[in-house]
Amino acid sequence: MNTPSAPPGSAWEPLRHPVFRALWLAGSVGFIGLWMQNVAAAWTMTSLTTSPLMVALIQTAATLPAFLLGLPGGVLADQMDRRRLLIATNSWTLLALGTLSLLTFTDSVGAWSLLALTFAVGAGSAMQGPAWQATSSDVLPRSLVHAGLSMNAVSANMARAVGPALAGILLAWIGSGMVFAINACCYLWVVVVLLRWEGPPPRSSDLPPEGLFAGMRSALRYVRHSPALATLYGRCLVVYFSASAMWALLPVVARDQLGFGAGGYGLLMAGLGIGAVIGSLVLVKLQHRFGPNRLMQMANVFAALAMACMGYVTNHVIIVITMVVAGIAWIGIAAVPNMAIQTGVATWVRARAIAMFFLTFQVGMASGSVVWGAVATQFGTPTALAAAASMVVIILALGRRFPINLGTDAELTPSLHRLEPVVEIEPEMEDGPVAVQLAYRIDPARRSDFARAAYALGSIRQRDGASSWRLYRDLEEPDRYVERFIVGSWGEYLRQRTRATITDRQAEERALSFHVGDTPPRMRHFITEPASTD
Repeated sequence: MNTPSAPPGSAWEPLRHPVFRALWLAGSVGFIGLWMQNVAAAWTMTSLTTSPLMVALIQTAATLPAFLLGLPGGVLADQMDRRRLLIATNSWTLLALGTLSLLTFTDSVGAWSLLALTFAVGAGSAMQGPAWQATSSDVLPRSLVHAGLSMNAVSANMARAVGPALAGILLAWIGSGMVFAINACCYLWVVVVLLRWEGPPPRSSDLPPEGLFAGMRSALRYVRHSPALATLYGRCLVVYFSASAMWALLPVVARDQLGFGAGGYGLLMAGLGIGAVIGSLVLVKLQHRFGPNRLMQMANVFAALAMACMGYVTNHVIIVITMVVAGIAWIGIAAVPNMAIQTGVATWVRARAIAMFFLTFQVGMASGSVVWGAVATQFGTPTALAAAASMVVIILALGRRFPINLGTDAELTPSLHRLEPVVEIEPEMEDGPVAVQLAYRIDPARRSDFARAAYALGSIRQRDGASSWRLYRDLEEPDRYVERFIVGSWGEYLRQRTRATITDRQAEERALSFHVGDTPPRMRHFITEPASTD
């Protein structure tokens, strides 16, 4: 296959690397198959039941696994061989799709078996998503990692465009059983590509990896002590909860409000696909012109308008145009927060941060699908769509209070400035908890400025591994301040010291700049002493 011609440094440059190109194509095929499966499953459900709630539950079954498995998948992607993880998860998805296609061909599929197998496909997707996103740093030189992330975003966005549209066309042409079978073939090819890939070089470290639950705690702690990241997740959760009505109720709109069959439903999905393609092509330019926060707000407005039209407009031409607008808006809603996360999270926890974004996305979609499906069942589909659109408009205020910003290289680049701690007794990795203490001499006239700098540093200490942090002032020597933080074990403390970025180093230097003592603050280490040392 010919690689698109690209000058050095262009957005297409990562595709010049054969391994990245093969994985990118395989990932694109997998993403397309996943979207085809979701659309085909939703339409198949309309032939099995007339309940809007059961149709909406397809969206829940497809997205709920991220709530259960997304974060564990991120931990595994950060700590284990990503090639093996991807082979296992894609093989699982292949098995689920093969079973679904077989049941459909034999007319044995029912509403609940369709939900169960949709859930199984979603489980495979939830476990593999963070690993796919993180492979760019494994197979590309550092200078091209950001370009690789952009290409991954293009792949995901194009899949949202091509997958639903292709599914709609194939549903009308060859039926849902063949669509499920084609999806299984897509994942078979993905597994073959992964088997041919030698995998990234082993990640060398003298430190033992975190366990699964410890890794999950680290990710949650990182978000808790990263205010910008935590508010971004919260904002996204509300947006995706509201916008989920667009996807969950579209099959019902097509069948009941417009009187469409599979072909008409495919036409609506094609409109969404065309809009998504347009959105993907103009996203970077719009983001550069308006900034990520304003672009996200604009996408919210257009999504609200599209849902309102879906609920009350019956003109077929206007509805298709509305779907194009909805596709453009959806790309902004989905891609802008993802790019902000990938450009603002440290390398050691990036896959887990991506997993938590996926979790936020899927939980919002899953819970919203249930709620809007229930509202549609009780009060009608137009009312549900109008309520969802109103909620999207109301939450625009979040854009002013909690803006979205892209990260900088300094926030991602490890500083490697922390030397190995000098101790007389070397503890075992599992020994702890560990207390770490630094004593500063501060000019009383500058104590407020120092306290602000110290508390900013304290957030970093806790984000990277400390379970608690405190700043104390000595009552006997008022110019003496003590910073003390606790880490769960000696091994976790050593891992914490490797996680500092350039931005973290700058925060440390700012706090140290207030010290007026004759010698720099000395870092002292204490280990918990058990009741008996026999």
